[in-house]
Amino acid sequence: AEVNIKPWERLVKELRAGNGRRKWKDRERSAYWRGNPYVSGTREDLLKCNLSESHDWNARLYIQVQSPYSIHP
Repeated sequence: AEVNIKPWERLVKELRAGNGRRKWKDRERSAYWRGNPYVSGTREDLLKCNLSESHDWNARLYIQVQSPYSIHP
């Protein structure tokens, strides 16, 4: 489970403030994704865009799956 999730109202305010600091056209062109790609084929396809020895799509993808040891019955 994600432990760093802030309350939605606070997060929305922070996102809006951050979006106001820099115009979209002036931002670094990159992508970041963290999650479990094994829940659907579409998500698993995301891994094809990750950094490799032959391609750098300017995307950084990190696999995050829940450990079976972190589930409490």
